[in-house]
Amino acid sequence: MRNTTYLIKKHLRPCLHHKCLIFVFVCLFLTSCSDSSQLKSPPIAHQGVLDLSHWSFEEDGVVKLNGEWDFHWKQLLAPHELSSSKTTNQQDFVTLPSSWNGYQVNDEELGGDGYATYHLRIIGNEHHNKLMFRTSWMGTSYNLFVNGELIAFNGVVATTRETMKPQYLPLTASYSPVVDTMDVVLQVANFYHTVGGLGILLK
Repeated sequence: MRNTTYLIKKHLRPCLHHKCLIFVFVCLFLTSCSDSSQLKSPPIAHQGVLDLSHWSFEEDGVVKLNGEWDFHWKQLLAPHELSSSKTTNQQDFVTLPSSWNGYQVNDEELGGDGYATYHLRIIGNEHHNKLMFRTSWMGTSYNLFVNGELIAFNGVVATTRETMKPQYLPLTASYSPVVDTMDVVLQVANFYHTVGGLGILLK
């Protein structure tokens, strides 16, 4: 009987202790849920435009430049060319971040090889001073322009495997906007990796 009573007591104490721990964890979980419900939803690009007018980098944090970007397949367009009417009929929207593999352009399903120009217009940034663009992944060469200024690049962007040079080096590039609109242009080329596309952050 002593052994039985002893064993029962040894099992009861941990059970009570675990109940207390479970209660604490539940309280912490509910608290974290109530806090997260008050977090602001990050802006998402729609049809090539991202609105930052209600976003504070100091209070709300980093912005992922996710959403719909203009996409010009088999075109390496300079920033000033994007306003030309001759490109509008060849414009599509792609949702980023993603590879271009599997997208269909003019009834052509894209593989990893190829080249393209991406374009995003960012509005409502009048309250922000120096901004940082961080490239998370690109396949496998790119030129990054902001308002016509080349601020970052990897490898050599070109239209053939022989003339392009691949490079994978995640970068952080700074930019100080002087107007409330930023035109972000990315020329991307890939002939060496099975996946082509891009991912980018703003902070």
